[in-house]
Amino acid sequence: MVTKNDKVTIIKELSENFASASAVFTTDQLGLTVSQITTLRAKLREHGAKYKIAKNTLIKKAAEGSKFEDLATKLEGPSAVLFCFNSKDIEPASAVKSFAKENEEKVVFKGAFLDGNTLNAEEAKQVAGLPSKDVLLSQIAGLLVNIPSSIAYIFDELSKKDADQSKLVN
Repeated sequence: MVTKNDKVTIIKELSENFASASAVFTTDQLGLTVSQITTLRAKLREHGAKYKIAKNTLIKKAAEGSKFEDLATKLEGPSAVLFCFNSKDIEPASAVKSFAKENEEKVVFKGAFLDGNTLNAEEAKQVAGLPSKDVLLSQIAGLLVNIPSSIAYIFDELSKKDADQSKLVN
């Protein structure tokens, strides 16, 4: 049984996490074993994130007065909170999404607060599916390298075509 002192401690810890988080995702994690939750938390620590399971009333109390208050007020059913501390990094959410795929979709996004916007469940899931910043930057770099070479190829082919046509005319 959770005592009043335990609740105060939980609220304090959650409040500290809300205060220092740059983004928050809420999830439902029904059916996960303690071992699976431990594995998920370890993966998230690698990304500098925290995953806390708590009663909605405690989460709501801890979020009061923070930018995440609106997100917390919408919680229903069993909930967990993913705290992301790097504003440019959504990799923890991607790690949760990958973990969910590996574990029969037992973790489901309920919502998120990211870049000043409260997201619904579907939007949170879409954000979690985005590639990391490094991957996106390398994709853009690849496109920028390919564009000049494609243009050069087109001009080369056009000059060959012009040369072939001038041979036919002469």
